[in-house]
Amino acid sequence: MNIMGRTVPTYRRQLDKEQQRWLIFRAALRAEEQPIFDALFQHSRDYADAGSAAARACPSEALFMSMLVGLCKEVLRLRKVLTPQKDTASDLKREREAVRQLSDSAIIAPRSLLTMLPYPHLKR
Repeated sequence: MNIMGRTVPTYRRQLDKEQQRWLIFRAALRAEEQPIFDALFQHSRDYADAGSAAARACPSEALFMSMLVGLCKEVLRLRKVLTPQKDTASDLKREREAVRQLSDSAIIAPRSLLTMLPYPHLKR
């Protein structure tokens, strides 16, 4: 028997299946919370290349890490917008401190998250 073509589903296809599995949960959410749920899955799509590269045995791990990175990125962007700007050096110091505080919090525990941020200037 000769099998041609892909035998392992792509990460994006696994992501679609995972989102389908969560549709009952989504339906149980309040109407105003459903767009938030959709935004979380959009984060996982935004980082699908990283999820594919991670090649995890459990695709949910990459899915949830993508969501966390996307949320962290949003928090940092909002902090930057809400924090008064002084100069470039103090901005960089403030961003680094914000990332350290986030990594120490209960929301985002692993310090290894710092190395995954798309901002090279925030890496230690």
